[in-house]
Amino acid sequence: MIGQDDMIVFSCCNVAPLMAPPGGKAAALGTNPICVYVPSETHGPLCLDIATSMIAQGKLFDYQCGYERYLELKEREASPALKKAKEEPALKPQREKRTSQYTKEKQLARLEREIADIEKKLDENEKAQEENASDYEKLLELGIEWDALHNQLSEKYMEWEELAE
Repeated sequence: MIGQDDMIVFSCCNVAPLMAPPGGKAAALGTNPICVYVPSETHGPLCLDIATSMIAQGKLFDYQCGYERYLELKEREASPALKKAKEEPALKPQREKRTSQYTKEKQLARLEREIADIEKKLDENEKAQEENASDYEKLLELGIEWDALHNQLSEKYMEWEELAE
């Protein structure tokens, strides 16, 4: 809001300890993010939002295949589900809906249990990342695991939304 009134914004805050100091093993320093917003009449506004640590929130991802491949994989991840949702007919026969209602309810209950399990694993992973803030190899391993769990959770949410309609 302030940036819309032709004002420069500088914002920073302190955060609970999430990272270890150089040479340390326990989290003792916060990432203490900084944000600067500068409006411009000739170009779009400049907005800089950074963490003061090398790894924001302890999340580390190692994409060894290069940025172009990463973008390609992300596009492939998102597009099939969207295309499938758009291609499916909006209305199904009424009789089919009645006969499959029980099956649908069972599937929704199963998906809700699976979603809860994945969310619990994500919480455990994030706690483990905080505990291993100074161990690069462990953070890398936990980051890969977090990414896989997050992708699973997204898939389960999409399944749930499709069934809930």
